Amino acid sequence: MRTYNLEKYKHTQPSRVIEVLESLGWQEFQSMPGVVSIWGKNQEQQEWKILLPLDPDSPDYPNRMIEAIKVVSHFEDKDEHEVLEKIINNSIEPKG
Repeated sequence: MRTYNLEKYKHTQPSRVIEVLESLGWQEFQSMPGVVSIWGKNQEQQEWKILLPLDPDSPDYPNRMIEAIKVVSHFEDKDEHEVLEKIINNSIEPKG
């Protein structure tokens, strides 16, 4: 069972995640401003979607952020820790 540093996820800014999603070709489908936004990407007849939490004060924010980053990491064939660090450091490269 993998353990996560919830503090890192708690302080992960949604705006940084959005920048990464956009750079990787993900599209926003729907948004409830200040609460959550739904992002997705199609590839090889597969559609992947994530719920991106937008309220860091929400009690489940770190867990929802973990879920979102796990899906993006899997879809983009990248390590979760690598994706998180690149989001934090604003240095992710588009899949290529």
